[in-house]
Parts: sequence; C-alpha cells; structure tokens
Amino acid sequence: MSDALNQASAKYELKRKTKSVSFNVERAEEKYLHAVANTLPDFSGWVKNSLSEEAKLQANGKPFLTFENAADGTVVRSDYWRSRYARYGLPFLSACDDVLRLLLPPQRVKSWVAGICAAKQVRIFSPARCGNPDYFELLFDDGSLFPFVLILDAGAGQVDLPSSAEIRRCIIYAGVLDILVELPCVVVPQVKPEPFASLIAPDATFLHLIVQGKERRVRRTHTKNSAVVQWRHQLAMMRTNPAAELPGGYTCRIRQDLHDLAIFSLSRLDENGASTPLMRLCICTRSRMARPAWEALNARGEPPKITPFCAVRRYERNFRDEDKALFPPCSEFECALTWAWLEDRETARRHGKSTEYPA
Repeated sequence: MSDALNQASAKYELKRKTKSVSFNVERAEEKYLHAVANTLPDFSGWVKNSLSEEAKLQANGKPFLTFENAADGTVVRSDYWRSRYARYGLPFLSACDDVLRLLLPPQRVKSWVAGICAAKQVRIFSPARCGNPDYFELLFDDGSLFPFVLILDAGAGQVDLPSSAEIRRCIIYAGVLDILVELPCVVVPQVKPEPFASLIAPDATFLHLIVQGKERRVRRTHTKNSAVVQWRHQLAMMRTNPAAELPGGYTCRIRQDLHDLAIFSLSRLDENGASTPLMRLCICTRSRMARPAWEALNARGEPPKITPFCAVRRYERNFRDEDKALFPPCSEFECALTWAWLEDRETARRHGKSTEYPA
C-alpha cells in the first residue's frame, strides 16, 4: 500500500468513532439478541437508523416519518417500512391533496388482505364516531354486515390527516411501495343523533341512549353509583346463570354477550313461573354491530349513527300499571344496566381479559 493511501486511510479513521456492543452468550436473553444481530445484513446501519428514530421520538414525542410524493399523490419514497410503526405492526395513514395513503406493516398483510380487497369503498369516521378524540375508524365497506375495520390512534402518531382535506380515494400499500388496491374513499362527518320521535315504531318504543362521546344523552353522573355497582355484581352472576331474578317478580336474562354487542330481556313472572316479556335491550359499542343490534329488536329504519348506543324495545301491551311505575321509559334500570356493562368491558380490556361470554 502506498504512503498516500496509508495517509488517506489514517485520515479517514480519525473521522470515525466506534462503539462496540458486547453480548454475554451465557445469558439466554443476550445469546438470543446476539443471534438476532447476526441475522442483520447491515448491523451498523440498523443501529444508526434506530438511534435516529429514538432522537426523533425524544424531540417530537412520536416517530417522525418522511414521504416523497408523486404528482398524482402516490408515494415515491418513505421510511415507514424501516420505522417502528412497521416493526411493531402498526399501519400508518397519510394524506396528499385528495389522496389517502394507507401503509400496512408486512406482518399484517396476510391476515388483512382479504377484508381489504373485498371492499368497494373505504369509509373513514371522524374521531367522535368512536367516542375518543384520537381514534379514527376505517371501515372497508363490502356491503356485508361485518366489514373489515381498522382503528388508528392519532394520539400515537398513526394518522397524519389535515382536517380540511377533501379525500376522494385511498391507496393501500401492502409492502415497500407495493400498491395492493386503490379504493374510492369517503370521510364521514360527525353526525348528531336522530331525535327520539324518529326511532318510534307503531308497536314498540325504541329508546336511543348515547352514553359516551360528545353527543351523549345520558351522562354517567345522572345514574346512581350504587345502582351501577349493584348491576355489575348482578352481571358477574348472570354470566354463570344467564337469568337473574329481580325484586317484585321480574327476571332479567342475557341473550347475547359479545365484545361489541349485548342483548338483555326483561320479563314479568306470574305465580306459576310463566314469563311475560316486557322489554328487550341492546347495547352496541361499534358501528359494524349497529345493524345486527337493530335487527335483534326487529326495528324499522336505519340504526343510530353514533356509537355506543343503547336501544330498548318496550312491549307496551304487556305492561301493567305497576310495571310502568317501576320501569318507565329511560328509567334507572336501562341506564344502570348499560353503564354497568360498559364499565365491565372497560375493566376487562384494561386487564387483558376476555369480554365475550356464552349466553
């Protein structure tokens, strides 16, 4: 090697700073990490990229992604697929003019592709739709009662959508700049609940309660804590024995108890144990279950457009005077039962427990 080349190499080495990483392979965890490091084709580049992401995270509070866009709104280049979003299996939604770009993490594509490709359009609901100001709901409408749905958390940085954007189409990327499908897109604005009068059928009264979100009709503070606590204890027992006897000769039964939907019935018992139905109550927490909930009540018209909701069908012809006194429309019974069920679901979710029980 010539002296000039040696001098150039020495000068270059002065510019470089190295930090070594040691692995104690006698420890199982570090041995595993060492094996993972050996699988990386460019360990140095991976470390630099991770450090860059960490610096952006500390500066911005969330990972910062970069996009290079074409004139038609498609993505020419993005660092999403090398980011924490992709590594942790989180999709990302961005906008360019009137085009949405939904970037999918590679490990989720196989399980999501069928539901996405079956859709005829994408409907995006405003945050109030889900009762959380940070959540966006992407519904891949295929005309069925149970379309594929993605929930993105803007608070966690999964959404970069200007509030004034007029979106007309959505491009879904299944891999690095690999377009899976392009669909028409509609951003559904926040809607107000219909008045009670529009929810009344000739033979039954449907009580529409919004118990969460800006448009709620019945607030938690309007229901006694003691009543909600009592119903939560009652629900725990009803999940082993679906029927619960109530004071005064009434019985409440769980007809269906799923993560997003619950159906209850209230009946009056006579001296011989025969039951007379008084009402059926549906609690629905997700828009995709609104139609099944509405059909479970044999209701007419369209289901409520805001979730969660509680709808009650009252069999008025079966009500006696004493029944009407104990269970007037929008009584403590409906409110306390609804809040108890919703709070049970939230408690189970926080503790990672199942929220579905056989009826």
